[in-house]
Amino acid sequence: MLNQEMLQTLAVPREGTAVSIYSPTHDSGNEAVGDPIWLKRGLQKAEKIMKERQMAPELIERVLKPARSFRRDMAPNDFGAGALCCLLADGIDEIMHSPRQIPEELVVVGDRFHLKPLIPTLTDNAHFYVLAISRHHVRLLQCTRYTQETEPLSRQQVPQHILEVIPESEPKKSLQFHTSKAQAGGHGDHEAAFHGHEALERVERHQIRRFFREVTKGIAMYMNGRSPLIFAGVGELFPHYRQVNTYDHLVDEPILGNPEHLRPEELREQAWEILEPRFHGRLAEIKEKFEASLAHSKATDDMAKVAPAARDGRVGVLIGAVDEDCWGRVAEDGEDVVVRSNPEPGDYELVDYAAVQTMLQGGEAFLVSAEQVPGEIGPAAAILRY
Repeated sequence: MLNQEMLQTLAVPREGTAVSIYSPTHDSGNEAVGDPIWLKRGLQKAEKIMKERQMAPELIERVLKPARSFRRDMAPNDFGAGALCCLLADGIDEIMHSPRQIPEELVVVGDRFHLKPLIPTLTDNAHFYVLAISRHHVRLLQCTRYTQETEPLSRQQVPQHILEVIPESEPKKSLQFHTSKAQAGGHGDHEAAFHGHEALERVERHQIRRFFREVTKGIAMYMNGRSPLIFAGVGELFPHYRQVNTYDHLVDEPILGNPEHLRPEELREQAWEILEPRFHGRLAEIKEKFEASLAHSKATDDMAKVAPAARDGRVGVLIGAVDEDCWGRVAEDGEDVVVRSNPEPGDYELVDYAAVQTMLQGGEAFLVSAEQVPGEIGPAAAILRY
């Protein structure tokens, strides 16, 4: 899956040998049987384009060989629904699977990799954390909309069991409240047992909060201080964690239930159900800001202006169409931009270019359907830093 470090490597121009092949994959069934064929068609298209551009046969073979070998080893049902992404150049062969589906194969050969179908997996602003916790198990997941990675927590920084933080002088096991003696011995015995039970509950609350206090302090070093954190655990524990939490972006709505039996991808999916409305709310806010900024000449929806602004690091937020292409080229400096609807040799997709340049220079990029892009002129809209 595409990440920020990989983006920096793949964004470097490749002098005509950057081959981007996307082929659809399917869930198990009859459609999945054809997945290797889709990739074969993509490879054939790439070879044809490279021959038309009079590339040396040995270069063509060298660039396409990793994907051809990969296809020969493919079997139906290897991946599930989504797309295979082959990014090939002399000395580079990145082959990955994306959960974002495409209708047919897509092949782009040029000076730059075509990353647009992959970018939404990195840019839908869905980076978040899930803390799956019980009294005797702690997991911290770093997630995006489509991926999850379990952080390797150090026991020196993050306790894994409540007993690790309880002094020897305190009770280690909660006593259960039994009513049999109270029923046999009358009201007085019942009162003594009841008050003893309350005391034990206070001790346990204190111990749980001590444990959670150490956990929240320890996991801080694994988080970026900006992304949401979602608590996953039984309902009675969440108020205790929220009381001692020190992370500024703890989400009010938790994932309830015992998380120990949930796979990381299940935790991510449940967390995304909570966060998805926030993402759409963020887009609505950006659209409103775009309209206000446009009125003060601090935004543009003209691709001839968006592209060089992104190149120069002047785009703070970009919203581009993932399903509408705009081809051309951007000069290394100055305002010269070629914009056209159909690509010519040496062209690259300008929404793709603007999104990559925006992200590389610390801005936000959102790729959405064309109907969701604000403005009236082009397939991208940008809020400018200056």
